[in-house]
Amino acid sequence: MKNVISTLVLGLTMIIGINAQTVPSPTELTINLEPLNDIVIPDEVLDTLTDPMNLLSSTDPLILSVSMLLADTNTVAKIHVKLGTTSGSGDLLTTTFTFDNTAPGGDLSYFREEEMMTLGMGTHLNVGVFYCEIVLEDSVGNLSIAENSQSNQ
Repeated sequence: MKNVISTLVLGLTMIIGINAQTVPSPTELTINLEPLNDIVIPDEVLDTLTDPMNLLSSTDPLILSVSMLLADTNTVAKIHVKLGTTSGSGDLLTTTFTFDNTAPGGDLSYFREEEMMTLGMGTHLNVGVFYCEIVLEDSVGNLSIAENSQSNQ
């Protein structure tokens, strides 16, 4: 009887341990902004301008992408992405990428070289600061802890 109870306790401990495992969150999450059109820098500010992005207005379109480093590419099945104008929001884009599907469709894009991944988020009007949230999912539905970033414009 004692062996049966010990076996049950060991089995339950193993099941709980397996279910408690999480998917590693991505690191080095960065939002990349690229103007769709060339920026014309006036001569009078050329010597004092610290960032050409400061010349953009809210009507200027930007090409956005998100870069990240994956700790483990063997466990990732999906990448859930929120892109918004405030922290945690997905008011600009909420989508899910399938891992290693290099043709996600629309104006989205996917590129991965080993553990470094870049996801194209399409073209958006300049809102000043962009916020991004990434959650990774494995093949059985376990989720990573959300990783957040913001653009520094």
